[in-house]
Amino acid sequence: MADDMYRFATSCCDDRDWCADAVQDAFVALWQKHKEIELSECKGFLFLVVQRRLRDRLRHEKTIAVKHTDLATGKERTLSPDKEYEIKDTVRCALGYLTEMQRTILTLHDIEGYDYSEVAKIIGKNYSFVQVNAFRARIKLKEILLKLR
Repeated sequence: MADDMYRFATSCCDDRDWCADAVQDAFVALWQKHKEIELSECKGFLFLVVQRRLRDRLRHEKTIAVKHTDLATGKERTLSPDKEYEIKDTVRCALGYLTEMQRTILTLHDIEGYDYSEVAKIIGKNYSFVQVNAFRARIKLKEILLKLR
C-alpha cells in the first residue's frame, strides 16, 4: 500500500523526498488515530492524508514551474527511453493544468487502477461526481495535450 501511495504522490509532485515524507506522515497519522479508524477505512484515510499533504505543499508554493516538451509526430510501436521520458514529461505538464480534484481522480483511477467507487471513498465524494469529473478531466487533458504538441 505504501508503494501505491508513493506513486500517487510522485504523480502529483516531483520532489521524491517530500513524497516519501508525505507517505510516512500518513502512516504516522494512521497510527495516532488507529483506535478511531476501522480497518476497512484505512486505505482511504491514508490516501486522504497524502492528498492533504500535497495540497498543503502546493499552497506554500506560490508558483509551480511547468516544463513544456514538444512531441515528435509519427507512429511508433516501440519507444526509446528518451522518447518515453519525453511523453511522460508532456503528460505530467498537461496534468499540471488540471484542477487538483481532476488530477487526483485521474491519477487514482487511470494510473493507479482504482475503480470509481474506491476513488469516491478516498476523496470523500459520491460515485457520480467522480465519473463526471473524470470525463471532464479527460476532455480537458486532450485539449491541453493537443496545444502542447
